[in-house]
Amino acid sequence: MLRITSLKCDYRSDGLYIETSKPSFSWILESDGENITQKSYRIAVRNADKVIWDSGILQSDKSIHVQYEGDRLSPLTRYSYDVTVTVSNGETACAEGSFETGRLGMPFDAKFIYSGNVNKSDCTEPVHIFRKTFTLRDRKVIHAVMFASAIGIFEADIDGIPVSDEFFAPGNTNAFSHIQYMEYDVTSLIKKNFTVQACVANGWQLGRVDNKTNYYSDKRGFICEIHVFYDDGTKDVLITDDTWEWSDESPVRFADFYDGETYDANISPVNFKKCVLLPKDDCKKLIPRLGVPVKHHETLNVCNILKDPDGCNIYDFGQNFAGVVRIRTNAPKGTVITVTHAELIHGGVFFTENLCTAKATLKYICKGGGEEFMPRFTYMGFRYAKVHVSQPCDIELFGEVLYSDVEILSTFNSSNAKINRLHRNIIWSGKGNFVDIPTDCPQRDERLGWTGDIAVFASTAAFNMDISLFMRKWLYDLESEQKDGVVPFTIPDVNIFDKPQKTPTAGWSDAACMVPWAVYMSTGDSDILARQYESMKAWVNCEKSCCNDNLIWEDGFQFGD
Repeated sequence: MLRITSLKCDYRSDGLYIETSKPSFSWILESDGENITQKSYRIAVRNADKVIWDSGILQSDKSIHVQYEGDRLSPLTRYSYDVTVTVSNGETACAEGSFETGRLGMPFDAKFIYSGNVNKSDCTEPVHIFRKTFTLRDRKVIHAVMFASAIGIFEADIDGIPVSDEFFAPGNTNAFSHIQYMEYDVTSLIKKNFTVQACVANGWQLGRVDNKTNYYSDKRGFICEIHVFYDDGTKDVLITDDTWEWSDESPVRFADFYDGETYDANISPVNFKKCVLLPKDDCKKLIPRLGVPVKHHETLNVCNILKDPDGCNIYDFGQNFAGVVRIRTNAPKGTVITVTHAELIHGGVFFTENLCTAKATLKYICKGGGEEFMPRFTYMGFRYAKVHVSQPCDIELFGEVLYSDVEILSTFNSSNAKINRLHRNIIWSGKGNFVDIPTDCPQRDERLGWTGDIAVFASTAAFNMDISLFMRKWLYDLESEQKDGVVPFTIPDVNIFDKPQKTPTAGWSDAACMVPWAVYMSTGDSDILARQYESMKAWVNCEKSCCNDNLIWEDGFQFGD
C-alpha cells in the first residue's frame, strides 16, 4: 500500500500563517513494496472551490520544497491543496493539506505603546502589564487572528487564557534592524466582550545580555492587532493605541535571563494608568516570524535528594538541561521559597562559580492554600536545584525542559551503554543550546550566539534535528549583521568586546557558509543556499581580501582555538 505522509507547506505541517508569496510543499512516501520510487507528482491549490494553481503532472522524483508557481496569494486567507503521486509500480496516492497566509507585507494599523517611563538600567523593574477591553458588533465571529510583538519579551492572554504556549516571544534578533511579530489563532477565545492583556519583561532587548543592559532599547513596548472576521463577510481590526492602560503592579516583581525571577503570588494588578504611544525613533521594524517558538518539551522528575552542608535540600534531576523548575507546595501564606541552580556538585558542594555573575535564582512568595508555580520570563542551565524555605513546608519540584520547537530526527541504540550515552549527550547539547538562537552555553552570564560554536556543530545538529526554520531565522540575523562581509563573533551581535568588530575571524565568520551548507546537505533544501547566497559570497570575498597571492591568511585577530 502506498501513502503520502509528513505533508508540509513552508516547512510546517500545520501550514499556519505562511508569510511568503511562493510557499513550497514537501512530502514523504511510504510503501510496503520494494524498490518503490516516485515517478511523477501533481499539486493543486484551491481557494474555496476554485483552483488557483495546478502544477499538472510532472515526471519527477522531487518531493522536497516544490515551489508554488500560481497567482499572487492573498493575505489572511485559507487555502487547501492536494498532492497526487505516482510511483514506479503504477500505484497512485493522494494527500490533502491546507495553509493559511499571514500578512504578506500588509502594514500594521496598530501602534507601539509603552508606559511613558524609561527602563531602569539595573533591570529591577517589575513586569509591565498592558490591557484593554473590547466590545464586538452583534455578528457571529468565524475567525480571529492576533498579531503581536514587544520590545522586551511578552506573553498575551484573552480573559486570562493564554493565546499561546510559547516562551520568550518575539525572540532574540538583531533588534537594531528588526524584531519578529507573532501570529496566533484566537478564534476560540473571542467573545462579544473580552479583555486582552499582555505581560512584558526585559528579555534580550532590555535585560542583561553579556555585560550590558538596555542594549537595544530603554523602553518596553507592546504592539497588537486582532483581525476579527464575521460570517457576513465583514471584518474588524482591533489595535493597540493610547486608549490602552498599563500597570507595573505585577506579581512578577523581577525577571531576567541571567539572574532569574521573583514572583509574589499575593500581588494582583491594580492602579492602571493610561498608555502613551512609543516615540517613532524607539519603534522597531517588524518582520514575520522566521524561526520556531521556544516551547516546553519534557518534564524531568527528581531522581535524588541530597543535603547541602548549609542544611538545604538539593534536588537532582539526573540530567543537565535548559529550562526551569516547577514548584508545587502547600506552604503557608508569606513563605518565601528560594531556588538556586547549578550544573555540578563539586567536592560535595553546590557549585555555582561557573555561572560567573549570573544569579540563576528563583524566588517565590506564597499566597497559601496550596499552589503551583513555574516561571515564564527566565530560564537556567542546570541539573541540580537547591531550595531554601523561610519556614518548614512540603515542596515538590519538577524539571521543565525548554528549547526551540525543532523536531528530533535521530535515534540510536547499541549494545554499548557508553556509546548510547554519548548519543544522548549530543542530543541534549542541542536541546540545551537551542533556545531561540544557537548558544554557547545555557547557564552562565553569556548564552550568546557564538558563530564558531554553531559552525562546528551545525552538521551534527542538522543530522539529529530538523533545524531548517530555526536556522532560517538565525541566518537572517547573521546577514543583517554583516559589514563588508565580516561576520561578528556572536549573532545577534552584542559588541562582546565593547568595540566594533572590523576584521574577519577564521572559523567564527565561516558560519556564514558552513551553517547553510550543513542544512542543505541534511535536507536537500536548496532554498537556504539561494537565500544566503549573497551573505555567503560576501564572506568568501572578505576572506579572500585577507589573503596573500597564495591565498594564505596571515594577519588579523584569530582566536586560535
